[in-house]
Amino acid sequence: ISPGLVTFGAANVSGHTASLANGYVTLPSGVLMQWGTLTTANATANVQTFNLAFTSNCFMVQATANNANTLVGVYAVNATAFTLITNNIIATAVTWSAVGV
Repeated sequence: ISPGLVTFGAANVSGHTASLANGYVTLPSGVLMQWGTLTTANATANVQTFNLAFTSNCFMVQATANNANTLVGVYAVNATAFTLITNNIIATAVTWSAVGV
């Protein structure tokens, strides 16, 4: 990939980076990959806004709890956000990634 054809970014950070807990990368084809972490609020629905809104569509969101005994569900995915819930009654750290255009 030629220099300047891939754009890296992160929420609340000036300049370019791909190593933060919340960020995104735009590929030359226009595909946008995003990632982040959040702490759920005791088995309640948590709306997570994407770092950068997709211009057309989010194709997938994948989420993993940082606790072996916790199940994670993702639903209501759109171009700007998704909703996440876990089965854990205590606050749980969750890592997520999303792909779209």
